[in-house]
Amino acid sequence: MPSLRLPALALALVLLAALPAGAAEPVATVSASAGGIVFAPAADYAGATITLSVAGPQDLSFTKAFAPGGLPVFDAQSAGYASLPEGQYSFQLTAGFPAKPRPLAVEDEDGRQAAVPAGTEGASQSGFFRVQSGSVISGSVAEAPSSIVAQDVVQADDVIVQGSQCIGFDCIDGMSFGFDTLVLKENNLQIFFDDTSSTGSFPSRDWRIKTNDAADGGAEYFAIQDATAGRIPFRIVGNAPESSLYVDGSGRVGLGTAAPLLKLQLSTSDTPAMRLEQTSSSGFPPQTWDVAGNEANFFVRDLTNGSRLPFRIQPGAPTNSIYIKSDGYVGLGTQSPTKRLHVEGDAIIMGTLEIGSSRSLKKDIRPLPADKALAALTALAPVTYAYKANPAETCAGFIAEDVPDLLATTSRASLSPMDFVAVLTSVVQSQQETIASQREELKALAERVAALEQAASMPQPVMASAVGWLK
Repeated sequence: MPSLRLPALALALVLLAALPAGAAEPVATVSASAGGIVFAPAADYAGATITLSVAGPQDLSFTKAFAPGGLPVFDAQSAGYASLPEGQYSFQLTAGFPAKPRPLAVEDEDGRQAAVPAGTEGASQSGFFRVQSGSVISGSVAEAPSSIVAQDVVQADDVIVQGSQCIGFDCIDGMSFGFDTLVLKENNLQIFFDDTSSTGSFPSRDWRIKTNDAADGGAEYFAIQDATAGRIPFRIVGNAPESSLYVDGSGRVGLGTAAPLLKLQLSTSDTPAMRLEQTSSSGFPPQTWDVAGNEANFFVRDLTNGSRLPFRIQPGAPTNSIYIKSDGYVGLGTQSPTKRLHVEGDAIIMGTLEIGSSRSLKKDIRPLPADKALAALTALAPVTYAYKANPAETCAGFIAEDVPDLLATTSRASLSPMDFVAVLTSVVQSQQETIASQREELKALAERVAALEQAASMPQPVMASAVGWLK
């Protein structure tokens, strides 16, 4: 366990474990000390990668994956604090085992190969603990219910109370109700909905409204429990901000606002964000993405791989900066792309541009005759011009509507650089063949001239014989 730096603080733990169906034990045994909290993996999960996530006061957020055999620990040092803020914390443990890919001919619809766990299925466990100055509260001592013994009262008729009513061991005579019609008053408050349906296919699931933990140092919350399954699908922790969850009369949901303008609105004073977290409990590798925005940019963050930002949009970006049509064509600066990638404006490539040219991508492959290439090259009319989108910059090139058919595209609105390279290559190769032939002719002529010059320097009879030989 790493060194602890909380001598003045204590941790109170109350374990509310969410165990996997049929599990004999939780993911880990949780223990608190004066400076931190330790999660000792159970035997069934000793070979699992365990991801620990903790959320606490002052927007504290902590996530770390511990390799098999590691001991998950949370303390001030690991969280990057000199001392942990006081208050209530929540945690979640997720145990995941290595995945074995299942051979598939194609990927699943969600873009990945299906995988199955290599052994025991993963599981999760959640709970709470509290940082409190002064002492360590174990959380193992539950608050005892009242010892009052009262006789049952059975009323075989409707009961009408024309006033307020208090239910619970701590109700007293003459208590003030204010505007409350019904008061529940005692140290452990719950409302149980026991559905006794037992015939046919009538629904019979039981539900419970719970408030606060019964253990000393436990969590303060309001929750709805699926009593039949033993799970709590809905929970509001004490001290949650105003309008943490708000549903208006039109069904619009506000998170942090009481005036949502769309079906879902997230409002906060600094970088509203949404996290997409895939845990390892189903056998797939863990992966976490954040989608967020602020005055600097809208961005997607790859939290798992070093918090990289592979996608960002700055405020004020023009309309149709990125546009994807229903046919998959992508427009940059246009909502009418005519090709897989259509750029309206200039483009800079700080690297290598490769154009697909494999034989496997083509058909009707034939040599380009030199005479056709020369005719196309001769028909080109180079011009200078300026693009309307950038009138200050003068360019040199060709007009797509005016080039010969061999170099024209179907749209007659754009040109393919590779076409021009092919024409120039064919013409240059033909010229090189002509030059090579002329070079051979010049070589032969040079040899004849040299012979004549040599003959001219000889005596007359010898020269006559040499000249005859040259002829």
